[in-house]
Amino acid sequence: MDSCYRLLSIVMAAVLGLLESGLSNAEFPYHTSAALATSGLRPIRRGDCKRLTGLTEGQFQWCKTHSVFMQPIVSGAKLGLAECQRRFSNRRWNCPTDQPEVFAKAIETANPEASFVHSIQSAGITLAIARTCSRGDALKFCQCDQTLTKNKAKDWTWGPCTDNYHKGKQYAKEFLDAGKNESSPISMVASFNHETGQTVVRQSMQLVCKCHGLTGTCAQKTCWYSLPKVQVIGKKVLNKYTRGLRVKWEAQTEQIKPYSALVTNVTDQLLYSTPSLDYCEANDGTGALGTAGRQCDPNKTGPGSCNHLCCARGYNERRRIEERKCNCKFLWCCRVVCSRCLTVNKHYTCR
Repeated sequence: MDSCYRLLSIVMAAVLGLLESGLSNAEFPYHTSAALATSGLRPIRRGDCKRLTGLTEGQFQWCKTHSVFMQPIVSGAKLGLAECQRRFSNRRWNCPTDQPEVFAKAIETANPEASFVHSIQSAGITLAIARTCSRGDALKFCQCDQTLTKNKAKDWTWGPCTDNYHKGKQYAKEFLDAGKNESSPISMVASFNHETGQTVVRQSMQLVCKCHGLTGTCAQKTCWYSLPKVQVIGKKVLNKYTRGLRVKWEAQTEQIKPYSALVTNVTDQLLYSTPSLDYCEANDGTGALGTAGRQCDPNKTGPGSCNHLCCARGYNERRRIEERKCNCKFLWCCRVVCSRCLTVNKHYTCR
């Protein structure tokens, strides 16, 4: 089983509270949308590792020595999948994590959608672990980034706590690598995409400064690098998804090579080896839900438009008359008087 699927098995187990009940004997699929709103899970401890479903032997051993990072891993995986749902909400494939079995089927190959999921989850886990380090919640392993001490500028100094991206990447990579099959082409493609997601995190870190001085003169500043929000990462990873690079497996060298001989550099790109599925029509075998019944906008172009979502099948228009307040006036003193207006709202869904 690929490390991505193992990750989501862990997410599901944690969200359902299986660690609390000890009833964690079955393999669990991707988490549901309800899981995204779940919070307040207790920390995962060393003794809980054996209850986490889907771990490889390597990940199980890693968990026993790094259990402090398992809750951030769960949180980071959830963070990444929530961003996946947001970014694909208006596309033919809409990252349907609320339908676990369908979702898993759709990304069980190294297709472009799987490349996005692997990358954004890796980024989410890196963010969560790095923040754990910066908060001082894992002092045995990491703390704030202490490597940035030299500065040639005279009007500012380094602040006390730069978010520790490097440790976030290190421990995220250790966990993800412990779950992969070295000989699997799909795992190799996933590893490339894990790395790309982490690189986007590093490239998106921002220098934040705080002013000091009398009456806000900002005579002196302290600055530090801060981790980006996952929405910033999601936008950049989606851009890479739209320009994804197709690769192929070369059996003789056991390496991944660009599908086109004209391409030589695969660095910092999202890779895929299998083209996207046809998401227009429902197909239980491939995990495609189809787009019939999806809401669309006939006035838009691209994602979310009826032209894009409905796959040339056309769309239905439904009109709904709704009553709302209008022409509101403030009368002295002291009340607001409004008229009642009827509006016609149009809704469009794919046939």
